[in-house]
Parts: sequence; C-alpha cells; structure tokens
Amino acid sequence: RRWRGDAHAACRATDVQHVQSAEQLDRRMLCLDRGRRQLAALLGELGGGAPDAVEHAVEAAGALPELEACSRPENLLFGVAPPPAVLAAEVARVRDRLAQARTLEELGRYDESLAIAREASTATEPLSYRPVHAEALVQAARALGERGTDATRAEAEKLYFEALTIAEAERHDQLSVEIWRNLAALAIRMDAGLEQAHDRWAQAYAWVQRTSAPDGKADRDTDEQAGLHFMLGEIYFRESEY
Repeated sequence: RRWRGDAHAACRATDVQHVQSAEQLDRRMLCLDRGRRQLAALLGELGGGAPDAVEHAVEAAGALPELEACSRPENLLFGVAPPPAVLAAEVARVRDRLAQARTLEELGRYDESLAIAREASTATEPLSYRPVHAEALVQAARALGERGTDATRAEAEKLYFEALTIAEAERHDQLSVEIWRNLAALAIRMDAGLEQAHDRWAQAYAWVQRTSAPDGKADRDTDEQAGLHFMLGEIYFRESEY
C-alpha cells in the first residue's frame, strides 16, 4: 500500500500539481520500482514457507530500500537515468531477477543468488544501458563476498571496482555508496590493511554526503550514516583504538 501511495503521489506531482518534471517523474518511478521489486521478491520467498526464509525474514525486511529516498530532490535532479524505451522491458526483467538474487542473499542462499547474478551479468554486458550491468556485477560481488574464502573475496573486489567505474560514470550514486561501503567491509575481512579500510570508508562517507541535500533534515540518512559509523568502530577496534 505504501509503494502504491508513493507512486500515486509521484504522478500527481507531475500531472496535477506541476511541481515535478516528466524526467523527474521517471527517476522517481525508477526508484520506487526498485523497492517494489525487492518487496515482491521477499514476499515470494516467504510465501513458500522455507525454513531459511522464515529464519531470516526480519533481517531481509530490514534490508528493503528506503522509500523516502525516492522523493528527495537530489535524487530527482541527478542520479541514474531510466533505460531507453526500446530496452525498458528487458531491463525490467533483469532487475526482477536481481531483486530475487538480493533476496536469496539476504536469506543466506548465496550459491543460488550468485548463479542468478552471474546470469544477469552475462545478459546485460552487451546492452547499451550500462547501469543495469553494474547492478548485476554488484550482486555477484555481494554473493561472492559472503562465501568467506580469499579467492572469492578477491573476485568480489574485482567485480566491485568494475561496477564502480560504470556507476560513477552513469551517476548511479546510490550504487556508488553501496560499492564503497562493501569495499571497506571487504578490506576488513581480507586483512588487506586497515589503512585501505579507512580509505574506502572515507570514500563511502563522501558519497553519502554527496547524495544528501543540505536542507537540515538530519534524519534522512540516519540508517546509512549509522551503518558507516558502526563500520568505522569495527576498524578502530581492530586497530585497538577503543
């Protein structure tokens, strides 16, 4: 119901109130679609009643995208552009699969998540819409990073940097934040050096600041900032600076 209400409000802002351009509407609906896909994927898994789905349901629900981000002015003026009309249906299908892969990852089913992400990465590589290829690379990297071996984490790191090149070029700002945050976490897990972890954490924090409008609403990025500061605390703990 919440997603439906926000989508209705987005359409009214353009078609009735005339306070939002058609391009901004497209960006807002793209953001809302991401949340809708994640919710649909989670409900699909929970509906099956699998023990792992029930066990991880709370964590998976907590990982759903924040709806408020979709109406932020900075995300409507900048951010990733929607796919061209000729590719819209294909990109939507891939994103549905990636939403399923993300849900499976949140439920601890890493091998299944990785298989879907690799398939999506292969399918999106030849497309002229690069943002969705970056999303597929990131999902593959997330699943690999959870496997816990040096080899899989090294591959995850390589995929993250490949995705980052695309995300930064395409103004896929929210994805850039996620990539830098995950790279910092990988540096901690891989014992790559805490100096590297600090550098990557600083990049993630800078991207959060960049994508936050200076309008005095300090609570809008509370979860993101809290997560980053928790990670910084982990880095300091490993340095015995506590």
